[in-house]
Amino acid sequence: MSLNPADIIILLCFIPAVIGGLMKGFIRQAAGVAALILGIWGGYHFSALLSEKIKVWIHTDPQWLNIISFAIIFIGVLILVNLAGKLIAGVFKLALLGWLDKILGVVFAIVKYAFILSVIIYLLNSLDNLFEFLPEETLENSRLYGFISKVAPTIFPYLKNLVS
Repeated sequence: MSLNPADIIILLCFIPAVIGGLMKGFIRQAAGVAALILGIWGGYHFSALLSEKIKVWIHTDPQWLNIISFAIIFIGVLILVNLAGKLIAGVFKLALLGWLDKILGVVFAIVKYAFILSVIIYLLNSLDNLFEFLPEETLENSRLYGFISKVAPTIFPYLKNLVS
């Protein structure tokens, strides 16, 4: 069985993953994901506290103060965690483990892209009654589609409740 159009589209989506994984490495990519999660968490949990502190300098509606506080915390955490990631990646290079960081970076990026692609496929399949993205026969004969389409629903089973 040769590659069909669905397989080619899926493989093309992984080219940026491989390039990004090689360029950033595992540590910087993991730091980027951690920064997003921690930034959202920190902003959510501490924006009210920061709002109380900055209302002395910024005189505006309390809702705007919360938004400004969330943004300050989110951006601050993003910067700090990404700087820590760069520092740790630098230590890896000094310890001559940069090659390991790059290889793991490619693997991490492929897994990350597989998840994102799986979510996109899931959403497209949910909208399939409105339009047909690719013919059913093409998807059935694909080597990669069956596997990739199951990644996100397996990790987050409640995903199907969002669309249905």
